[in-house]
Amino acid sequence: MWGLVALVLSVFLLISLGLRMTGTAVPAVVALVIPLFTLGWILAQDRFNLGRSLTGAISNLARRTIPSQTSEITVLMVAGFIGPFIVALVPTSDTLAWLGVHHVGPQAIALTCFLLVVGTGIVGISPIISIVVILGVISDPTALGIDPETLAMVFIVAWSLTAQSSPFTASSMLTSRMFEVTAATLVFRWNGAFCFMLAVMYMAGIVGGMGGF
Repeated sequence: MWGLVALVLSVFLLISLGLRMTGTAVPAVVALVIPLFTLGWILAQDRFNLGRSLTGAISNLARRTIPSQTSEITVLMVAGFIGPFIVALVPTSDTLAWLGVHHVGPQAIALTCFLLVVGTGIVGISPIISIVVILGVISDPTALGIDPETLAMVFIVAWSLTAQSSPFTASSMLTSRMFEVTAATLVFRWNGAFCFMLAVMYMAGIVGGMGGF
């Protein structure tokens, strides 16, 4: 267990180091560090025998593992492209004006954001799409009385919960394949009660922590 913890911490430390050294955006550093770390870990497992790694783990990764995950990779790629496209079609100014006219409070907006991310995720819309669209519509959360850090936490928890409660997320697909069950069985039968209780607790936290409606 502690070895796994050390492995995860090493990844985060390398990403932090990369950010300090390059000063580039987080996605760019993550896209660079993760593949390099993976290759380094494979080499370490083979005692840095490059020939054995090339004909063994790396070959298996390129010829079997990655091709078998085409559906998961496609979900992530399509979500990344569709999100900004939908934002351009949404009447942002009209939406903000409607929220202002009807005096929708920050608690209601935060709770709605949470429910939209989780709810749309369950029916197959990736959080990458829903969060990008919501942020595009809100644009400036402070103008609506919402603290940006609070909204960020709402999205983080909603994304985490969606990953465990939707059979269409890449993490659910990969995990269900590991346990040799369907994604629906994993998220609804195994995780259903847990996710429901967690969602209720967090919604209560949003209402109570932000002062109620």
